[in-house]
Parts: sequence; structure tokens; C-alpha cells
Amino acid sequence: MKVIQAGSNRTIGGLQIGEENEPVIGNNQMKIAVKAAGLNRADILQRMGHYPPPPSASKIMGLEVSGEIVEVGENVDGFRVGDRVLAGGGYAEFAVVDQGSVMLIPDNMDFVQAAGVAEVFLTGYQAMFLLGKLKAGETVLIYAGAGGVGTAAIQLTK
Repeated sequence: MKVIQAGSNRTIGGLQIGEENEPVIGNNQMKIAVKAAGLNRADILQRMGHYPPPPSASKIMGLEVSGEIVEVGENVDGFRVGDRVLAGGGYAEFAVVDQGSVMLIPDNMDFVQAAGVAEVFLTGYQAMFLLGKLKAGETVLIYAGAGGVGTAAIQLTK
């Protein structure tokens, strides 16, 4: 499959198209045919060699994608082939992701819009509601409200 890779020139413009083996799914994973990919600060840092992926993560750059499911693992529940989804992923024709990192795309959102949701909204949600246990009626102070996660956090709190 085709992937976007950082060339030997790891500057912002130093990207090239390369080839990688198509990923294989596990029992709790699904394969997404990528229609759009998001771009955020972590992607830029990774491209410049300053933000290596975790050891167990894909070496393909890119942290968020949207597309259609083309294959599901035998333990995947709640998703089926053909679903429009957004997830963590990479700059490639296909992304394989765990079912816990995937969300259905609302009908009023296109693939381009959805590709920019995963990293910032999931990070904001996790920080405020899963870790911070934010509840209705409480007050929250959001630093860096003009950044991606901050902007998402403001919307989520409303």
C-alpha cells in the first residue's frame, strides 16, 4: 500500500510517497480504508524526528484518520464493514486500529471534517471526563483554549 513517509530531509516539506505491506488485523481490530487524515503538532514533531511513536505503535506517521471499515476482527462488536469511522491511524491507504479507538462519523460530518476529530476531541474528553471526572454544573479552567485540544475541551464542556 502507499504511505506518506518522512524522507531524508526531515523538514516540514520533506515528505515522500513510499510503499509498505498492507496491515493485518487482530481479533479486536478493524481495517479502515483511509479517506482523509488529520494533521496536528504531534505529526509535525514526529516528521522532524522529535516525537517517536511508542514501541508497539505503527511506524507509519499520522495520528488521526477517517474512512470506511473494510474488514473487522472476530471479536469486534458494534462495527461492521462499510461503516464510516474516525480513529487514530496513519498517512496510508489503510489503517488498522483497535475497536476502542474508533468512533462512528455522524451523518452531518464528512470525511475531511472527521479526520480532525480523533486526536484533539478524544484527548480533551479523556482529560476532562475520564481522568478529571468533570460533572454537569462544575467549573473547569482550560489553559491554551486557542489550541486544538483546548478548543475541543471548550466545546465538550458546553
